[in-house]
Amino acid sequence: MGDDREYRKWLKTFYEGSFLVKGWTARKKELLASMEGQGEAEKILDELGKLIGDEWAKDNRTRKIDTDDVKRWGEQLQEAKGEPDKKIIAELKKIKKDVTKTLKA
Repeated sequence: MGDDREYRKWLKTFYEGSFLVKGWTARKKELLASMEGQGEAEKILDELGKLIGDEWAKDNRTRKIDTDDVKRWGEQLQEAKGEPDKKIIAELKKIKKDVTKTLKA
């Protein structure tokens, strides 16, 4: 039961962030606000959030996605913000491919 509580705590931190770091929900909201058409991007962001968050929240000894991965992908999202929608979608797909590859390793 303690492991499940820790997992939920870290999953909440992933989505909500902390004093020093924005969470996935805020990053998603900012990126979508910079876009004209949000449907496809929102769907991919939701998928990415689930894939990344579920893995990152696991125990450090067993997870395949670590904090450095999350930071790197967050920086990629930040850099994409304000770009044309087509370019943002391409970057999201690139990140999803990287996440999927990391999870299969």
